[in-house]
Amino acid sequence: MGHRFEVGRSGLAALAADPHRVIEGKINGSAYRARIAIPDYAGAIARHYSCAGELDAICRLTAVDFDFRHFGFVCDFEQPIDLDLFDQDYTLDDSARALIHRYGPVIIRNAQLPADASEQPQRNIFSNLNFHFDRGSNQPTQYSLFTRDPRDPVQRRPRTSSTVFAANIVAHLQYAREQRRRPEELSWQTRYDIFLKDIKKALHDDVVLEHRWDAPEGTGEISMLYNRPVLHASYYRDTTAKGYPISVRYLK
Repeated sequence: MGHRFEVGRSGLAALAADPHRVIEGKINGSAYRARIAIPDYAGAIARHYSCAGELDAICRLTAVDFDFRHFGFVCDFEQPIDLDLFDQDYTLDDSARALIHRYGPVIIRNAQLPADASEQPQRNIFSNLNFHFDRGSNQPTQYSLFTRDPRDPVQRRPRTSSTVFAANIVAHLQYAREQRRRPEELSWQTRYDIFLKDIKKALHDDVVLEHRWDAPEGTGEISMLYNRPVLHASYYRDTTAKGYPISVRYLK
């Protein structure tokens, strides 16, 4: 059996008061440190795309919603821990769901699912920097749960490729920039091949969040997202090496 992934109310209140701070806590005696990955995400987007004061209007004109004040929640455990993140019906735990809806992608390191966590997951890897949704809007399982299993002989090793996340409006703004068009002139898409020339700048400027999957050998890692407001892609840090397929489960 694993443990519920629940961040205390006092910690969340501390992040609301100061999104740049690092909070500390324990789950069943296992200590963790957690932080917001990108504070003031709208500000980062406005700076990167030179649209200060215009982002709300762009979202209205393109009909692309943007609701994140801050983007990404990252949690590191000091010791390995098993986490129960969904039940036998593949329903996501409520505490994890709340974090995802507040911050978008959630990344947890030095954690894994219990060894008896249901049937074998799918294993996926996608084309480099093809930002997409995993699930159509009509499917009941809208949450993606990615895992690196330290008990697996392949996934024990650090991975050579990353998963990268971006809010929908970022993908659309980037596509418009690369097409040299105004965002409102282009239709919203469910897949974008973008950032092929400037992903490093996007990562540096905090408009894209990266989960590198490169913790030391034998370390479990997890990331989660809700597919409607966030797109994700594989990023081949070494363009000659895709890395091993990561495990994925789709949850309600």
